[in-house]
Amino acid sequence: MLDREIKFRGKAEYYNDWLYGNLVQTRGKGAYIFPLDAPDSVDRYSVLENTVSQYTGLKDKNGNEIYEGDILLTFTRVYTHKDIEKGIVYKIVWSHRSSAWILKNSTGEFLFVPSCIASSFEVIGNIYDNPELLEVNR
Repeated sequence: MLDREIKFRGKAEYYNDWLYGNLVQTRGKGAYIFPLDAPDSVDRYSVLENTVSQYTGLKDKNGNEIYEGDILLTFTRVYTHKDIEKGIVYKIVWSHRSSAWILKNSTGEFLFVPSCIASSFEVIGNIYDNPELLEVNR
C-alpha cells in the first residue's frame, strides 16, 4: 500500500505555467495533466513531455513539495564520501538501479533521500526553468 500522494507536474504546452495533477501519456500523442483542484472535471491540459516530473512524497524545510528535477540547496552537514558543511546544490532524480529518489550534485556524487533529511533542504528551482543553478559553486 502506498503511503504518499501520487501526482505529477508538467509545463503547459501553450503557455509558461506549471500544471499539477494526474498524468495521462498517450503514445505518440503527448502528455496531459488533469488538475487536482477540479477532480470531477474532464478538462485536461497538454504539457511538454520533457518537463513531466513526479512528486517524491517529500517536502523541503519550507513545506514546499519536492518533485523530480527540482534543484535543492542544503547547508547542513551531509555525509557522502566526506563531511561537507558548505552549501551544496543537488538535483533530485529517480534511480532505477536503487529504486529510490536520490540527490545528485555537479560532481556526480549522490546520496539517497531519506525523508528525515528532506527537512534540511530547500527547493531553489528546477532543471527546466533554472538549469544555471546547477553550475553555481556555492
